[in-house]
Amino acid sequence: MFIHAKIRANLLVQSSGKKEYQIDEFTDPVFKQLSQYFSNDPGFEKDGMLLSKGIMLIGDVGVGKTDLLKAFSQNKRLCFFPETVNEVERRCRIEGLNFWQVYTGYVPGRGHSKDVFYQPNIGWMFDDLGTEEVIKDYGNTLDVMERIIHERYMKKDVIPFYSLHITTNLNGELIEKRYGYRMRSRIREMFNIIQLKGSDRRK
Repeated sequence: MFIHAKIRANLLVQSSGKKEYQIDEFTDPVFKQLSQYFSNDPGFEKDGMLLSKGIMLIGDVGVGKTDLLKAFSQNKRLCFFPETVNEVERRCRIEGLNFWQVYTGYVPGRGHSKDVFYQPNIGWMFDDLGTEEVIKDYGNTLDVMERIIHERYMKKDVIPFYSLHITTNLNGELIEKRYGYRMRSRIREMFNIIQLKGSDRRK
């Protein structure tokens, strides 16, 4: 568990000038769950949780979801690269609507290096699901995140669910309202849904 002690220490001092990340009664149990998950610990699998799924970390604005999940981006199970959904949307606007396909597999060109434990494949983490805008282009509309998640679901026999993680402010009802019931159902199948409680840490 040394690597997770190191992750815990790194969370306490943020390099971007923000306040220290407080590990408290809300964050501590989630930290322990994520430590089990990214250690591929069978003890994670209780109360319906599965190691074969990805992580969807949900919670109110400012509770620390992004920093907490990003702290595990380098792990000996499967490293992942964080990207905001707004950056995904922006790149699709610039590169063209079909650019979303880049996000339906592993991160291109990021494997085999020392900082990712020489893993050949690197997964994705999409931050702030639900804040992206629908792209309109010559009469065509595209919600890139809906399309990406749908495509990754269809490729589940090739790209495992645990290669994708997400943070969001949306609960199940709001996901269904935004994307529809089919998307909500697939998200339940693809992700271990973990809630991070607490108040806004940005105050």
